[in-house]
Amino acid sequence: MEIEFKFQVPAEEVTPVENALRVGEVLQIDLEARYFDTADGRLAAAGIALRLRSENGQWLQTVKARGEGVLDRFEHNVELAAAPQPNAVPDIRLHKGTKVGRLLKAALGDAALCQTFATEISRVVRYEYEGGSKAEIALDLGEVRTVDAAGAPLRSSPVCELEIELVLGDAADLASVARRWIDRHGLFVSTLSKSGRGARLLEESPLIAAVKAEPPRFAEAHGEAPDGAEIQRRVVAACLAQVLPNASEVAAGNDSRDIVHQLRVGLRRLRTALRELDGLAAGNFQPGWEAPLSRVFAALGEQ
Repeated sequence: MEIEFKFQVPAEEVTPVENALRVGEVLQIDLEARYFDTADGRLAAAGIALRLRSENGQWLQTVKARGEGVLDRFEHNVELAAAPQPNAVPDIRLHKGTKVGRLLKAALGDAALCQTFATEISRVVRYEYEGGSKAEIALDLGEVRTVDAAGAPLRSSPVCELEIELVLGDAADLASVARRWIDRHGLFVSTLSKSGRGARLLEESPLIAAVKAEPPRFAEAHGEAPDGAEIQRRVVAACLAQVLPNASEVAAGNDSRDIVHQLRVGLRRLRTALRELDGLAAGNFQPGWEAPLSRVFAALGEQ
């Protein structure tokens, strides 16, 4: 399971962020990727991304799927012995025996794969340490573009994002690292992945649907009721699954009344959950949550 924060970088902060990142030892990686789906978008509908990607000339096949929370996901990578041909499609058998491979197979069925879009990214990477944890800080600059049947570009969308991923250690340390970068550069959380950008380019309508509330998802417990901490995790995850995508849109400048309304609904649900579920497993919720959530809720106005 991969845990990471992804942030959009304001245009005026791109150079300061890059300069800050280049202090110390860094890696420079050129990324070229091709993304695949069925003609009717089965993988995107299931929250799955399948790609072939070159990292400084080394080709990988990767499949990703939604995890248990909005900030985590399942991922499986396979190194390829040689560069794929321009018209090649991924071999899903390479992911056999993995959880995400099973999700991929179930979503794909017997449908054929085709290339849907591509990316070209310049990535700068540095590692930071917090407590006993290690985090990877990566700045991605480039573009996502749709392609025609021959692979020629059609439409494009710029990419300017900072990813902070937990390599080793505790998620709380990762949050501390992320908070420093937010405070210094005015970053805002984005739940829009590169595959999500590609999917939007493929849509004929530019309208973005608001994310509405869904019930918590509880893992099978073989007849046993979930404990208090598990109830807290699942309910808060369900709230964040509504809050973060809508907040990401608002922060990016989308003032759709429906998106703002659903963000307020999500914040109301989250505040209620944090207040009412605190006694199920005392100490899991930080006591300072109420004031900032209340301020954001009020700032959004009555929608």
